[in-house]
Amino acid sequence: MRKILSILIILLILTSISTFAQSEKCDINKLLIIHENMDNLTFQMIEDFLFTFDESCENNVEYSEWSTELLFKVIDKWTNLYFKVLTSEKITNDNCILKTFSDPLLDYNFQKIYDKIKVVETVENIKSCYLNVLIEIAKNDGLEIER
Repeated sequence: MRKILSILIILLILTSISTFAQSEKCDINKLLIIHENMDNLTFQMIEDFLFTFDESCENNVEYSEWSTELLFKVIDKWTNLYFKVLTSEKITNDNCILKTFSDPLLDYNFQKIYDKIKVVETVENIKSCYLNVLIEIAKNDGLEIER
């Protein structure tokens, strides 16, 4: 009887963990927190925001548009903190985040963002990926980034 009870408890815990992890993806409430606190973001807020990015969100138009807009705003305003969070061991969806970054929906000052990322102290290959994406985005818009 104890063995069955133990197995049921383990299954319940695993189900709860799985449900929690899935609820983070495409979470509009996390976007709202970022939007409302843009002037006072914390490591945890940005981390929670980054956890929401997932390829399954591509079909969620409201989430996709707003998350892309907020991603650019966070990187522009909180460049150092963004890259600290991005390079933390907990973030495992960095390719999905970079893919979102590479497809902006609005016009941004790509040169300004490029300049901010260029001087940030972070993992060089991650920084290079973001800089190269900005060069391509600008090029597609008929602009040239000054390096």
